[in-house]
Amino acid sequence: TVMGEVQQQFPADRVAIIQDNRELKGLFANQIEIMTQVEQTRFAVNGSSSQHEYEWHDALYDVLRMAIKRIFWSELRERKSAEALLNASFAGMTDGFVTTLHTNSVRHTFTRLEHLLPRDIPREQIGDFVDFIIYCEEYVDEFGVTRRRISDLGRAFGFDSVRQEYIIEPAVAAA
Repeated sequence: TVMGEVQQQFPADRVAIIQDNRELKGLFANQIEIMTQVEQTRFAVNGSSSQHEYEWHDALYDVLRMAIKRIFWSELRERKSAEALLNASFAGMTDGFVTTLHTNSVRHTFTRLEHLLPRDIPREQIGDFVDFIIYCEEYVDEFGVTRRRISDLGRAFGFDSVRQEYIIEPAVAAA
């Protein structure tokens, strides 16, 4: 996977992998794996208990209190996870985040993020959230097997409030 390739750039880092189903497995020698969307039982001092779902923001809160260098976040699919990750990215507690997001192209990445996030989040903040975009496409190889390959790379430079657009430049010529 692309996430597996990215992790090779940081082999010694202490990382956290946060996901809602176990897609990312054993990527790092020094990793903490946290599963969200899991039913948890909380016990109060008086002996009572209550059930709650351990959600994205719960996992992120726990991870940000640890000495984590980088956070690998499974696919951004819904508002809660996207909003939690965006908010954490501005906390300055790690060296970065790596996640996946399904879009139609490098350029559509920001449009997809805008649809996932609440409307009141400034576009400048969304623009500062992304540094690099790796776009993969599916293809069928010579044996009829569907595979993925990197077809475009983009370097994001924020949001231009005068032109009202995100600034994205090619990182490398597409293959």
